[in-house]
Amino acid sequence: MSPIITLTLNPAVDVALTADRLEPDQKIDCRNPVYHPGGGGINVARVVHRLGGATLAWFAGGGPVARLLHGLLDDEGVPSRMHEIAATTRQNISVTESETGNQFRLVLPGAPVEEMEMSMLLDRLCRMKAYGDIVAASGSLPPGAPADTYARVAACVHEQGSRFALDTRGPSLLGALGAPLWLLKTNEREMTEAGRALHGEDDWRKTARRIVAEGKAEIVMVSLGAGGAAGFTREAEYIVTAPKVEPVSTIGAGDSFMGAALLRFSHGRDLRDALRLGAAAGTAAVLTPATELCRPRDVWEILPEVAVREGVEG
Repeated sequence: MSPIITLTLNPAVDVALTADRLEPDQKIDCRNPVYHPGGGGINVARVVHRLGGATLAWFAGGGPVARLLHGLLDDEGVPSRMHEIAATTRQNISVTESETGNQFRLVLPGAPVEEMEMSMLLDRLCRMKAYGDIVAASGSLPPGAPADTYARVAACVHEQGSRFALDTRGPSLLGALGAPLWLLKTNEREMTEAGRALHGEDDWRKTARRIVAEGKAEIVMVSLGAGGAAGFTREAEYIVTAPKVEPVSTIGAGDSFMGAALLRFSHGRDLRDALRLGAAAGTAAVLTPATELCRPRDVWEILPEVAVREGVEG
């Protein structure tokens, strides 16, 4: 079975810290630093690997942080390939207050990628000879990257006969809606924002249906929070509910959902099964601290409790 190829153009090393409480104008003592490879596509690859699938994480990176990122992936046993750029790869920081349980997420934009570097990166990607059946891009674009970057990637993937899945938001999402997308994954808020920008429409359900009806994506998956999700194709619609759990951290839930769903698709399963495993993985992810992703044992324990029904109201 060919690996699921993931693409991350704006990766990061995620640093998770704990502090008693954050106070303004004070030096805050932090403890228990944990470092994880980060960025949407990288996290998707990590989930696929954890759940027993074959994957390759392809990412753009530069400087000592990129070397750390590469090493962290090696430590997890996730195969990866780095396209080196001049800009230093970013770090994201999350701080959890032990006194309150509040979590603060500091997301850095990443260093700008020069136009020539982006052209070389996309050219290299388009000339890859070993595409998998599924290529998935996930996450934000680096500053300065054209909004149609993912559309250009989708065209390359389509020419190779592979299926292209995308999870992004904002201008990079809008810039991709015209490319040959097999699957588009967003959350409720992102789909609502896209609907307003595209059609002046506030109903995420109508926007998802319109994207499918207009052929902008064959499949649309929308994560709804608290373990819920919806899926749309021209032939069917599904709504998924997962058991309620006590959340520890919501970081990584969307990437866990995406990775698990793609793994099901790579095994030839249908949208219903992909949504079920995705919802189980997304729910499992909120049981883990800080930037940790889903644990396989939690995914398989939750899966029997995930319910799917046909039809999305509204």
